Parts: sequence; C-alpha cells; structure tokens
Amino acid sequence: INYEKEALTFYSRLPRAVLREMSTSDLVKFPMTLAGGKIPILPNLTIKGRKVAAWIDTGANFNIGMSESDAKQLGLKELDFPNGKSTASGSRGVFEIRRVHVLDMAVGPLKKDSVVGITHNQGMSNVVGNAFFKDYVLTLDYIDRMVYLESGK
Repeated sequence: INYEKEALTFYSRLPRAVLREMSTSDLVKFPMTLAGGKIPILPNLTIKGRKVAAWIDTGANFNIGMSESDAKQLGLKELDFPNGKSTASGSRGVFEIRRVHVLDMAVGPLKKDSVVGITHNQGMSNVVGNAFFKDYVLTLDYIDRMVYLESGK
C-alpha cells in the first residue's frame, strides 16, 4: 500500500526487485504474526518510549485507536470535539470515542512527534490505522510472513 501515491498493488509473490528498492535506513521489517489468525500485529510500536501492543488496521482512518485504560496509563491528554461527544461504528456497533493527544508515536525509527488518536471502551485491541501509515509504504507479505514499513520521503 503506497499511501502517498494512493496505490494498492497485489503480487502473487513479492518480487526481489521490490525488496532491493527499499531503503534500509528508512525501513522497518518484522515477521508477520497474525492475531486470531487474521490481523497483523505491530510488535514494535512505542508511545512516549513505552512499548504498546497493537494491530495493523488498514481499514481504520485514524492514527491509533486505543483502549481508554491504555491511554490513561500512558497519560494521554483528552482533546475536545468541536461539537461535544462523538461516536464511531464497527463490528461491535456504535460506540462513543474520545480524541487524545499522542506524543512520540514510533514504529522502530519511523516516528511522529505528535498525532491525534481516539480512545474507546469496547474491549478491543489497540489498532494503528491509515492516518499513521499515510507517510509510508506498507507491504504485507503473507506468503513469506513479513511486514515492511518504509518511509515514503
């Protein structure tokens, strides 16, 4: 998924040329582990220097969705919505969300100093979404069970 070019490419097998083109200085790669056998886990996510368990969610249009308890443990400050409370909907129906200010969110050396995240009280896992990945090229290699995240800049 090349977010900058708005391009989604499917391969039957990841070509070696694609791997050779990846810059090693701006590349994070790790073995793909699937939560529940379906959703890729992001094993090296940190917020404010602390390791945070999360999944990759290419269908979510936010930086990070977190449980309220994890956001509280990290000391994340809640932000006001312009029109009061807000809701989201998903497989668990409609639920209330809150916006939080997330400082120093990183996947290995790929870091964002300040982003807006959302919290929920739905008992779901933390997920990192498209708003975080928009500056990167995300490659999910299901055949060889690898994930590559490369800086798009």
